[in-house]
Amino acid sequence: MERLNAGRIANVEPRVTSLERVPPAPPSDTYGEIEHVSVNFDDLDPYGMVYAPRFLILFDRAFNRMLERLVPGFSPLDPAYMAVIREVTITYHAPFAGLGTARIQTWVDLVGRTSAQWSHRFWSNDGQIVHAEARRTLVHLDPVTRLPSPWTEADREGMTKLMRQSDSP
Repeated sequence: MERLNAGRIANVEPRVTSLERVPPAPPSDTYGEIEHVSVNFDDLDPYGMVYAPRFLILFDRAFNRMLERLVPGFSPLDPAYMAVIREVTITYHAPFAGLGTARIQTWVDLVGRTSAQWSHRFWSNDGQIVHAEARRTLVHLDPVTRLPSPWTEADREGMTKLMRQSDSP
């Protein structure tokens, strides 16, 4: 790289800096659910790493697979399960390079009358590296009016089982 320095150009080596972060806690089977997802070629950027927006798609794949496994008769196309994303935040910790399988942990943080806050953690398949974490708020909608609608008691009960306890890592 070149940088203008008092009227002359100097060669400057690029410098990589990172923020010091406390590594997230290792996966725990005491809360949430873990699903494995495949990272495919179309999930990668030109550098061979998972393209940042694709993490959200991979979280969705794991989320829907989890619901299909836990909720008898679940279909993302069923109007009874209509929910929209109100908010998403994502934090990237380390690149996931290449093709392979990743472990995604999903749990519920909060359940409100018409919304719920879900968290996701993207792990290496061996559970040693956290690559990304996301939190999203889903709002349940009435399939006819498409306005916020209360969760059913069965939905609330199911989400409560997936809540992270306050003493969990």
